[in-house]
Amino acid sequence: MTKGVERVSMQLGINFKILAWQPITTNSEHPKAVHGNYYRMVFTADFIGIERNLKISSIPTSGHPNITMYTGYNNDKLKKIAVLNLELWDSARDNYRIFQEIELTGLGRLVKKVKVSRLTAPDGARARTGIT
Repeated sequence: MTKGVERVSMQLGINFKILAWQPITTNSEHPKAVHGNYYRMVFTADFIGIERNLKISSIPTSGHPNITMYTGYNNDKLKKIAVLNLELWDSARDNYRIFQEIELTGLGRLVKKVKVSRLTAPDGARARTGIT
């Protein structure tokens, strides 16, 4: 696999906001919960998948400073595209959710079907529930 990813590590413990989950309730600030990082790991694992020859490349996104995109090729055939909006959204701070319109062009006639998956959280960065 390209891009130098050989493994994914994660922190385990309690009361860290970067954890994939909080296994026990320790106080009102840290209830037992699955955090957003868990879904990021699921998304990454799904994108990488089990394809042995997957080659990942980044796509330039001029004009979109908070958007990053990656392609996944297997045997020189486009298999996957990941579009990530890295703009922080916090429902307690922002009155509305920021969005970006992205147009993917030049995919070629060989693309016959597209599957779109979205990670969402109703409260954005502060979400403790409802993350899908």
